[in-house]
Amino acid sequence: MVIEPLAERDKTPFLTFAISEKAMYPPGWVYSIYSTDAERFAVWCDWIMANWKEDRPPRVVMIGPDVAYGRSAEAQGTKYAEDIGVEMLPMEIVPFVPLDTTTQLLRINERGADFVYITSVWTTAIPILKDAERLGLLGEMQFGGYENTQSIAILALGSSVEEYTAPRVSYFSLDETNPGVKLIRDLQMKYRGRLDMAGDECNQLRMSSVACEALRRAVEEVGFENVDGIAVKRALDNIKDFDPYGIGPVTYTQEDHRGSSRVMVAQVQNGQVVYLTDWRDAPMLVP
Repeated sequence: MVIEPLAERDKTPFLTFAISEKAMYPPGWVYSIYSTDAERFAVWCDWIMANWKEDRPPRVVMIGPDVAYGRSAEAQGTKYAEDIGVEMLPMEIVPFVPLDTTTQLLRINERGADFVYITSVWTTAIPILKDAERLGLLGEMQFGGYENTQSIAILALGSSVEEYTAPRVSYFSLDETNPGVKLIRDLQMKYRGRLDMAGDECNQLRMSSVACEALRRAVEEVGFENVDGIAVKRALDNIKDFDPYGIGPVTYTQEDHRGSSRVMVAQVQNGQVVYLTDWRDAPMLVP
């Protein structure tokens, strides 16, 4: 991670959505509000194993772009999956916005994959799912992927996205039973006059809230004129069970700067995102 050594050099804590095991372990000046991509994938694999009924191991394959973001779950996620009994197939590479994924999907089918995990974003997932339906593969294997792939935009695919699963670290943005989601929707209507939701707005609200709380605490401790990165880091390190909008508590410790280890598996059913599991603690996949 490029920012990690700069944050340490400048003694400035860095709150980010883009985390990896290398950035988070051992804990330093990088903070987040959720588990790494590989740790979420691990929870997804745990769910697969808990529901697998056949005598052989389930076969899982990742598909995504050949960049750090697209491969962020690969190394540690593959190791964890194999350790719990999953048979991992070679990762397939596609662009962020693929035009055709026929070759990759046919190869995945030939290798006997049971589960396909899309590692990047919804713009990657949509062509893959449309191609899978065209090729008649949706009944042959189950598709899932990184939380951002389970977006509001993808619900428009209809039958192509039915039963699509994702390990989620926040509530879906159409879930008005959560007060944080309701606040986001109310604010959008107030200031924009319309809803412009992607599906993961809860993460944005939670991280911005943590940043504001850390600054508030730093000012309270040392005064506005004396606030620096060290004071803000000290404030972050003392945040425990911070959850102003009911999205999910954030806690930092000396051993864990993820903020939260909570992950749940969600699935598209009849065009709606429903939660299949309760919140589970993602493992710490320390390199």
